[in-house]
Amino acid sequence: MPVAEAGHKQPAQVQRLHIKRNKMKHHTALHFRTDMSLEQLASVVGLQDFELDCENEDEWVIGSCYGVSQIDICRTHKVPPLETDTTVLRYGHEMESVIPKDVLTRIAQSLIANGARGISVTGFDTWGKFLYASAEDELGI
Repeated sequence: MPVAEAGHKQPAQVQRLHIKRNKMKHHTALHFRTDMSLEQLASVVGLQDFELDCENEDEWVIGSCYGVSQIDICRTHKVPPLETDTTVLRYGHEMESVIPKDVLTRIAQSLIANGARGISVTGFDTWGKFLYASAEDELGI
């Protein structure tokens, strides 16, 4: 396909192809603000068999959710919860860290129903490019 000359718009077919390439294919985390404790969050999202732990700066709960293991809800405990992002991710490396979109959607819906705000999604596309979007744009909620 020829490259558009300077000053000319690309054909719609090329523009659509570019947009499709940047679609998030692998979802790895939710980020949001809430004043709920991690124990409350674990209950709200349906985390099962979870363990709560903390260190000097961070706190987390890790358990299973909707058949997916190693779901980690974490944040710093150096500041009040509403002043920092809380993150839901899957503890793992590369593809092991991917959370199925339907599971992420269910978690996000539970969070919204319980007052979480500013929910965003991170992940990567087929080519490994990091992507960030609102939950509304990416998950349709």
